[in-house]
Amino acid sequence: MREIKTATIQDGDQSIVIECQQMGAYSLEKWVTQVALLVAGTGIAQSFDVDEFNTGAGALSAVSSMLLNDGFKALANVDEVKFNRLHDELLKTCKLVKDGGVKLELTPTVIDSNFNSYQTVFKVVGFALETNLNFSLSTKASSSTLEPLETVQATNGQRQGISVH
Repeated sequence: MREIKTATIQDGDQSIVIECQQMGAYSLEKWVTQVALLVAGTGIAQSFDVDEFNTGAGALSAVSSMLLNDGFKALANVDEVKFNRLHDELLKTCKLVKDGGVKLELTPTVIDSNFNSYQTVFKVVGFALETNLNFSLSTKASSSTLEPLETVQATNGQRQGISVH
């Protein structure tokens, strides 16, 4: 069953509630593979471990390690259209929960008319990644592995500007 998580995110002087549902197994596998291929295709990502990726269970670990080690250099060289498609696909897993329980799909129009800060969009993307991939972006950049989301929440409590419940 696909997990649904809710977070309250500080957006300037307002708090917004975001609900995120994990992609289905097939969709998530396809999304992770497309991200790996997009980044690996830049020729910059040198740390990708094909053997680890091929084990199936190690696919997320291989992609995570590659992104931590080479991600920003590689992301600067990805095809913008392909990146935008994957970015939008990730955001579609989240909804803005308005007063009264009304849920709005996160489209550019909904984001622009309800969010005060571009930083909030980064927080939502991070929450969507955490929900779908079950790791925390609050892990120190020097770490070569990502901590499971539950471990980070248990040890850190609330992260700055995001409260997962």
